[in-house]
Amino acid sequence: METIYLTRIHWRDHEQEILLSVNEEPKNLWIPEEVRLDYSDAVCRYVLEGGPSSTDNVPLVFPASDVARFLRFQSFASVPIEIGEEEVYGTLCGASTGRVKLDDLQMHELRRSARRIALWLSRNAAQLPVGMVAN
Repeated sequence: METIYLTRIHWRDHEQEILLSVNEEPKNLWIPEEVRLDYSDAVCRYVLEGGPSSTDNVPLVFPASDVARFLRFQSFASVPIEIGEEEVYGTLCGASTGRVKLDDLQMHELRRSARRIALWLSRNAAQLPVGMVAN
């Protein structure tokens, strides 16, 4: 994937915030940090609502997403960052303008990374700024 990024979903504001992104060279796809987007068009939303966790054909699988079309997503993967048993904090995502088909091991590693992030957030909630974990 050309970019991997961590999001936080602000449920009350109906927004998704890019907290951290790692963008590869060359910069065919650049996801900036500290940006808030309307959650209704987030590709992550479609995944959380039952869409596939990964695809190498975003235009076919998520045709309604203007953001994915604007950024020219061809491949996308997303897993939730879950705090506790029911609270979705955000998502860990990967995207690419080229076709990248993730295998089961790669998806397992993405889910494992999401669980580690959730554990860190849970353990460090007291040190985080007010509202960083709770919605």
